Amino acid sequence: MVASRINLNDSRRLAECNPQEHKTFGNHIWKVSLDRKLPQGYVAQIINVEALSITGWEFEHTKSQVQFCPYIFEFQGYDPRPKPTT
Repeated sequence: MVASRINLNDSRRLAECNPQEHKTFGNHIWKVSLDRKLPQGYVAQIINVEALSITGWEFEHTKSQVQFCPYIFEFQGYDPRPKPTT
């Protein structure tokens, strides 16, 4: 678990671990979780998945399935997908 290995009160360490560009759902979940100081297990309960799923998404080992998108968007408070262009 990321939260258990990182001191959530050490902002310098968080900045080193947090990706600068948030390209994947996992990157966005990681940023929101760190900003809110939420452990992965709690985030997993909110999104209705196992904590290992969150770990896989955050480290880009796996991709989230489409059925979890509404839960992810609700947790984050926004839809991280790029806006369509015409």
